[in-house]
Amino acid sequence: MSPDASSRSDSTVAHEQDSQSPGASNLRVCDKCISRKVKCDQKRPVCSRCHEGGFACVYSSSKKKPGPARGTRKAARRTAKSPKTTHPCVGSDHDNGEHMSSFFSDIFVASPATGFQLDADAGFSMGDNNPDPQSHFSGLTPLVPAAGPSVSSELGISPEMQAKLVHDFFDFVHYSIPLFRKEEFLGRYENGTINRSLLLTVLAVTAKSLGLPHGWQVANIDDCLQQLLKDDPLGGPTPPAMLLDAFRQCCLLAFYRFHQGHGGDAWDYISRLSRKALRLGLHQLDSTDRYNSFGDILANPANLEEWRYVWWCIYCLDSYSNIMAATPFVLEKESIRTALVATSLEGSSDSPVSSRVTQFLPTDSRDLWRISAEMGSPDTPASNFNMHIVTTTLLREAAAIFRLRRQNPSEALRDRRSQFGDHLSAVVLSLPPQFLREARNAFANESSVDHHARLVCLIHLHAARLLNTITFDLSDNSAWTSSWERSLAHSEDIVAVIREWDSRYCSTVDPAICLIVFSTLILLYLHEIHEATPGMLALSERLQAERDILLLFLEQFARIWALPRSLKASFEKFISVVHGPLSSYDIGQLLIQVPGPFRPWRGLLGLAPNPRDPLLTPQEPVIDLSGLDFSFDFFSPL
Repeated sequence: MSPDASSRSDSTVAHEQDSQSPGASNLRVCDKCISRKVKCDQKRPVCSRCHEGGFACVYSSSKKKPGPARGTRKAARRTAKSPKTTHPCVGSDHDNGEHMSSFFSDIFVASPATGFQLDADAGFSMGDNNPDPQSHFSGLTPLVPAAGPSVSSELGISPEMQAKLVHDFFDFVHYSIPLFRKEEFLGRYENGTINRSLLLTVLAVTAKSLGLPHGWQVANIDDCLQQLLKDDPLGGPTPPAMLLDAFRQCCLLAFYRFHQGHGGDAWDYISRLSRKALRLGLHQLDSTDRYNSFGDILANPANLEEWRYVWWCIYCLDSYSNIMAATPFVLEKESIRTALVATSLEGSSDSPVSSRVTQFLPTDSRDLWRISAEMGSPDTPASNFNMHIVTTTLLREAAAIFRLRRQNPSEALRDRRSQFGDHLSAVVLSLPPQFLREARNAFANESSVDHHARLVCLIHLHAARLLNTITFDLSDNSAWTSSWERSLAHSEDIVAVIREWDSRYCSTVDPAICLIVFSTLILLYLHEIHEATPGMLALSERLQAERDILLLFLEQFARIWALPRSLKASFEKFISVVHGPLSSYDIGQLLIQVPGPFRPWRGLLGLAPNPRDPLLTPQEPVIDLSGLDFSFDFFSPL
């Protein structure tokens, strides 16, 4: 067979033969519209619905009944019960067009009232009338592509594309929020036994995060994400065996919602998820008298390890959302009795769990250096993830002290701030020199992914020191000048880290670091317009160059997420209305006028407008502050 002929699918050939047949009836409804039970306008060669959705539009000469082919559901149930049985996934002669269609239309069914709703088989919730967990896998079919002719791009999302998105998720996205054992997830995917709602979440988040290859189109991806965000996997009775996947899906949706629409609804979504984790006892997984919510689920050490990853991902989400909102944290580190992870998720669940002594996050920041000394070594299993937890904890403490110093200053807080400065120094001194280097440790065979994970930890460390440095007391000019100079030094430490950034790895890290970069941009600009700076030409030129570097960094992340786009727009608005030269008193007043932990915006240095929420259209409030016209309120109605 020639290359041209082999590249054409069976459905395409059937389409051409049907459209060219003089005996084809003009009254036939296309196969896709029949299967989806929707009205077809019968346009030739492609009807309007198939054209808009990117589906294969096939007009069969034989009459077909609406709905799936007879025996499809029974075969799918047999597939779920016998995952090792081989099934022809795609390319079957009788229903090729249906299986080659968009995975979104396969999981969503048409509804006259809502347009789309989740298939009943896609949810996690289980009522009293459905006691068998296996029944939730009914309707699943293997999604891995089988051997057969390639699918042309006009067919939309084929099983080959689904498989590519799944692998792209683990290659580019999963590092930023590790929740799954790769080998186990891929095995469930190939066997067709993975929960459809979870799979849809992985595919949709990956497609939105990375984009799609040229020529591929996705129908209804935004509708699907809206429905996924509205339907809470933990909203109803959930069998224990499915809780892990339900929490994983919630974590992915919370991660997506925070970075794609970080308004009050995103904050509330993460808060509810955090409270559900507490109610289930995820913060006490390794306590000797832990809750009995799990029964025998945690008997397998590998399963316990996966629950630990879920817990610490929720811990990070709670940290970022409340730092940004200038609100107290839902999860208190003093109550945590869940160990840090001991293994990487890259291996299988059958791999032996590390025999090292179980490590816990210290309840007092003065002891964090004991953990960081071990986690800073690349030879320690899962060192990058655990070090991320340590530096996130330091950033939480710095932000909490910063917020309280502004809201209710006291002598006790001044002492707490001073002591925390010592704790930060101890952590930095405990780390090996190669960990603190911005450049990749090529001699140590450090991978680029590990390098960027380490850079994120360095950004956390410098940001914590920066927050702890800033002072609001303008009465002591000497102390203010010293604090102002150190804030420049810590800001430039962050710039030094950003200089080593490779934009190819933006999707592998948590984009919450853009909040820190935005904060640094504001401070560097204030240094730039300080009344003393124009007299120092070299400093002024250096600050402008550093500003450009940070803006380019935000632009790279803005190609993926809405959060950095709104931060970049906010900074541009800020510099358009705030002009120098400003005195130290002017800058001090600017930093304390608007509520929030890092003046002049709510959250970690933010005048950021609320981006478009995935569910709602924002109605941004405006505040007039000495000529500044900003929409800034994190809790503004959306």
